Amino acid sequence: MSSGFHVECFKECLRILDEDFIKYTEEAKRLAKLFIEIESGDKFCQIFITVREHKKCRSTQILWSRLIPAYGGRKKVWLQQMPKGRGYRYPESAFKFLNEQTKEKVWVFEERLEVLRFALASNRKLARTLKRTINDLERHINRLNGVVE
Repeated sequence: MSSGFHVECFKECLRILDEDFIKYTEEAKRLAKLFIEIESGDKFCQIFITVREHKKCRSTQILWSRLIPAYGGRKKVWLQQMPKGRGYRYPESAFKFLNEQTKEKVWVFEERLEVLRFALASNRKLARTLKRTINDLERHINRLNGVVE
């Protein structure tokens, strides 16, 4: 087996990681839409799932955001990102302003979101390591073949 074969295998693994990353992000967006559908119904929704994609650095954030009324007498509101803290799960104290029925729904969704946050973070860590390995391997193969960089 040649070293070029290993590089191609690593590149295929990286491609699969990228596909999985896209699937995880799409699942987070699907859950965000589903939460709004379930929660809003015929009443005012106080809390939302926000999915932020950073295409340049290839990352996704899954956040809970709270709807805050703006001051000034007009019917304007803005979303305030809720602090998560360490780890992949929001603490119970972050949702103390919600009624019990809404909290139950939030925790059902938060269990799945925690898994997605962990999967996205692990996926990107592995992808970064794999990219560095591919670059190092290609550089060493080029040196062995006498190619000057």
